[in-house]
Amino acid sequence: MAEVNLLHELGEIVGAALAWVAETILGVLNALRTVLADFFDGVAAGAGMSDATLFAWVLLGLGALFFVGALQAFVSSRIVGGIFQLVIGAALIGWAVT
Repeated sequence: MAEVNLLHELGEIVGAALAWVAETILGVLNALRTVLADFFDGVAAGAGMSDATLFAWVLLGLGALFFVGALQAFVSSRIVGGIFQLVIGAALIGWAVT
């Protein structure tokens, strides 16, 4: 008759549970990476960025921030500052796209 080691069995159960949790987390992270990569590829294609380098993404983000700043300036009746920020934002985004 085989001897039943309760702690060994409990250890196997805990180990299997930990392996399942690790595999689930890795699966979610891989799916999230794929989803984010597809999203940013779509943004790059929609913006017309033929070469989506990190530098182009930084320029696009800075241009978007300048657009937000221009919108805030227009809302608070600072027309000249808003126009200045709008022009700089458009220039940065234009540079990112080309």
